[in-house]
Amino acid sequence: MLKWTRCGPSSRLNTGTESESTTLKKKSACMLPGMKLFYVPNEAIEGDQLGPHTVFKRMVAQGELSDYQAYPLNLRIEQLGLETAQAQILAQIQQQQPDLIVISKFTVPHQVKGMVKAWRQAAPGSFIAYHDGDPYGLLLVRLPGSAKDVIREVDAVFTVGLGQQRELFQFLGARRVEYTPSWTDTIRFGHDTSTTKECDVVLFGRYSQIRRLKIPFPGAAQRLQLVRLLQKEYGEGMRVYGGGYPEDVKTFGVVPYAEQERENRKARVTVSWNHFPKTPYYYSDRLPIALISGMPHVTNAFPGHAQVFADCPGVYFAQTPAEAQRIIKELLQKSDAELAAEGEGARQWVFKNLTADVVMPRVIRRMIQLRSA
Repeated sequence: MLKWTRCGPSSRLNTGTESESTTLKKKSACMLPGMKLFYVPNEAIEGDQLGPHTVFKRMVAQGELSDYQAYPLNLRIEQLGLETAQAQILAQIQQQQPDLIVISKFTVPHQVKGMVKAWRQAAPGSFIAYHDGDPYGLLLVRLPGSAKDVIREVDAVFTVGLGQQRELFQFLGARRVEYTPSWTDTIRFGHDTSTTKECDVVLFGRYSQIRRLKIPFPGAAQRLQLVRLLQKEYGEGMRVYGGGYPEDVKTFGVVPYAEQERENRKARVTVSWNHFPKTPYYYSDRLPIALISGMPHVTNAFPGHAQVFADCPGVYFAQTPAEAQRIIKELLQKSDAELAAEGEGARQWVFKNLTADVVMPRVIRRMIQLRSA
């Protein structure tokens, strides 16, 4: 099973062979007092990265961090322009003198070469990391040029997939690549207790194509195949939320991000089919959102899922859309009470393993460990 050090996830599995003295040194490094954190969130609306903001503020209140500040650079560039936003964030970093800087998914259409170097000069000794929750490729779904500029200048990249994902970041010049799982937050999710069922199955996810090539995203064709199989079998009992589908697919529109749990709980079983199925350990955050909604969930199998979800009840992995259809049919033969028990087990597992409350402190502790190495 994939093991976690106390300080957080590593792209290398912990084999348990480290000496006791090494373990004690790493533990003490993770708990150095007085660390100041600066966060650069990717936000369309200021403050909408609720999970990390809440977690980081809590870490200050609990004494694990001494100070926390944030600046939504993507949003400020859109509002104020590149030059003004860069000047403001540099001044704020110089004033705070953070020990740790986390940059989350940088997507602005500008070249920013040298920006991170300027931050490092303004706050000498700071450890700077880039975190991205999406999968990419060299030829298909490509990183924006601004993200590449940032990746080349940070100390570490935290990514939600390994294999070709890790190799891509290394090819782009990343000094170190660390794995960290996709998560959900407990501000918007995990609280709905409604029990009224309106359908058998629900799926969240659009049918996405790479426009310049006019071909589906990796995994999108299988998602469409699964949707068609389930709608043929269950008719109105199979609800799909998302756009981009051909006319023969009946969809129920697009639901706001924060309302996914409410719609999930109207179904007896939830299902997904993730993109980039050859990227080890990757899955969309829709998976933990579905699981924390409290119903059994069926999805496609990726390399590494058997380790990440080894002890998670209520999650089922399929190799093909036809196998997913078979698993769903078997699940729907169970009583509502049986499904609810499985779903509750999944919900509790996510609370313990895949929420921002758990994952983001691990990232911060890992950064502290790497900074102290």
